[in-house]
Amino acid sequence: MTEQTLTIEIVAEAFHGADCFLLEQLKLQIIEFFENYLRNNTDNEWNLSAKVLSRLLECMESTNNKFADLLCDSINSVPLKSIEYSNLNVKALEYILSNITREEETKMFSLSEYDLFHYIILWTASGISKEALSFYRSCLPSLETAKSLNKISSSLIDMHAKYQSTMMPKTYPLLNHVKLERIHPFIISNIIEPLNGLIDLRTLIESKLYWLENMLT
Repeated sequence: MTEQTLTIEIVAEAFHGADCFLLEQLKLQIIEFFENYLRNNTDNEWNLSAKVLSRLLECMESTNNKFADLLCDSINSVPLKSIEYSNLNVKALEYILSNITREEETKMFSLSEYDLFHYIILWTASGISKEALSFYRSCLPSLETAKSLNKISSSLIDMHAKYQSTMMPKTYPLLNHVKLERIHPFIISNIIEPLNGLIDLRTLIESKLYWLENMLT
């Protein structure tokens, strides 16, 4: 394989092939090719990394490789909301969530965890239908407005029931990566809890107990 035959469209499959045949030097060359490509194509490089990571994880069972780490670092260099939903498959999203580095917070609650919750729900809804995505966008405001909103209306809760059985099995493994106790309790009570079933009751109770214990200490 040469620089003339290697293209960005097949870079994930090429790396997988090199890995299967234990061609370590070729793997390094493929990684170098991709790094050079990103340097020369900086427009929306994070979405390109997301696409390649999704293809790579479709091919490979193990994520223990430098290429996956490089792609993940590229994606995690920007807010997750910068990544278009269609560019990540479930394997890639779960890999990213499991590799998020959280800075130590001086505040009790980290609203960045709400951003993760927000992205996971909308990513899942986007895979169901445009109508589902539009609906959950109306339920889940941006971080900037989440704390000032009143409780979700009963009509929206009723509409959530339409998608609940489809959403739950898709969101459950992903939401395990969200530290719910670091989301402000106002947001949990007014926005997350009314979306019945997305977060199990035990986790909701534990997050509230965590808040009470920390308020009393």
